[in-house]
Amino acid sequence: MVEPSGLHRILNFFCCEIAESDINHAIEFSSLESMRKLEASNDQPAGKRRLAPKNINNPDSFKVRRGKVGGYRDYFSAQELAQIEDYISRNLTAGFGYTAAEMHSQETLQVLAS
Repeated sequence: MVEPSGLHRILNFFCCEIAESDINHAIEFSSLESMRKLEASNDQPAGKRRLAPKNINNPDSFKVRRGKVGGYRDYFSAQELAQIEDYISRNLTAGFGYTAAEMHSQETLQVLAS
């Protein structure tokens, strides 16, 4: 998580004057726990309910599970992952980081950063 003061400095660099309290609220709202609570709540608009967990008692039915980038790989076999990555590379826009090479390079950067 980005420390509020660090985020505040970044926003100031881009000439965005935002109150520290608003930054703290945004950080709290986007926390893993907050996203899990939002997903589990019935406060979602009708069009967003398809993102609700199928079984609220099963943590693996949530879209927000562990907060691990690429964590979906833990749920599939090597063969299934190959099929998924093949589909992604053929059908999703590469500019948004959906190619297998871009996905792996993002993971590498994240591992190096931790």
